[in-house]
Amino acid sequence: MFEKLKMEKPPEIIYKYRDWEDVNHQKLLKERELYFSSCEYFNDSNDLRIPYAMNYEIICSICKKNNIPKPNKKDAPGVIAKFQQQQQLRRNKTGVVSLSANYNIDLMWNKYANNHKGFCVGFNTYKLIQAIPEECSLLPVSYSPDQPICNCYDDNEQAVLPLITKSLDWEYEDEYRLIFLDQAGYKFKVDNSIISEIYLGAKMSDKHCSEITNFISENLNHVKVYKENLNNDSFDLTFHPME
Repeated sequence: MFEKLKMEKPPEIIYKYRDWEDVNHQKLLKERELYFSSCEYFNDSNDLRIPYAMNYEIICSICKKNNIPKPNKKDAPGVIAKFQQQQQLRRNKTGVVSLSANYNIDLMWNKYANNHKGFCVGFNTYKLIQAIPEECSLLPVSYSPDQPICNCYDDNEQAVLPLITKSLDWEYEDEYRLIFLDQAGYKFKVDNSIISEIYLGAKMSDKHCSEITNFISENLNHVKVYKENLNNDSFDLTFHPME
């Protein structure tokens, strides 16, 4: 589906925010597991729900390509409704891993890393792309004030737009997505070498900080570890390396 898509050079490192208090989130480090979620569980209620453009002429074109009889024009509304329903069901089965180009987004730390009590893992993007299944793709999310008009029968770029287009309200996330069609629930095991750096939130407890740093030193000792500073002089998030 994505073979014709072209992406500008992605960031060298790409990030996943997590909450150490959630045992499922701990699996990102303890089991090096990336979980491909269904859009049914996304925060954005409009995510992956942009409808494809559809009319009687497009229906006839689909029927011609598939060597099936075209429906009567009066039946077109029902056929269109059924098609859109089938497409949404398939999107719900699409596995998605949401990542970000940045590790220092305050809202991301608040929303996805338990209000700065969690952690953020940086992956070597090139190694990750080389390791994921061939049918899986890493694509940047685009942000738009309006829903795009998507005709999935023109080209692949049109077909994939509903999977990687979000409202401008979400632009701060600077998101990239691993997309795996029909694979919601898929668990991908990341090789240790793909993990490059880990950031710990400023409000992470000493107990959790000790747990995570001990695990890293025993299992991921090549990884750079940073701790967020509480900064009274600036609104910018700052981090210092941990020894």
